[in-house]
Amino acid sequence: GEGIAFGTAEGRIVGAAFTATGATSAACDWGSDLEFDVEVEYDASLPQPSLSAVLQDRLGREIGGAHAPLAGAKDAAGRCRARLRCGFGVRLGAGPYAVTLRLESRRSDLLVFPVDKQVRALVFTVAQPDRGAFLGQVDLGFHLRPLP
Repeated sequence: GEGIAFGTAEGRIVGAAFTATGATSAACDWGSDLEFDVEVEYDASLPQPSLSAVLQDRLGREIGGAHAPLAGAKDAAGRCRARLRCGFGVRLGAGPYAVTLRLESRRSDLLVFPVDKQVRALVFTVAQPDRGAFLGQVDLGFHLRPLP
């Protein structure tokens, strides 16, 4: 990726790569499944550690994402390590996209403290889908049916 990162002594994102290739960039087709693995390291005293993955379009606008709590194994130094496999079905229009990763202390959905962030940690390009299938940037599974 073309990532920009910052971090604190409380933890860091160790690495991220697409599962199929081990690379930080990929090309995929509409409708395929895209998976990536993320490894994080954090202090065992970090309250409610969590990883967020945010999908962005070429202009950096957030399209979607998810977060999950972390339950890493603690070592003798009081540090925890965790690995996650993340992914989604690619229902996006053609073009470039990026995934930004955030290691957080997530006390609630509204109270989130950043620990480490990698902007554009992973980048990928979606090949041109059948433009007759949907309009816009994201296939929402829209339906339009005639009424009797």
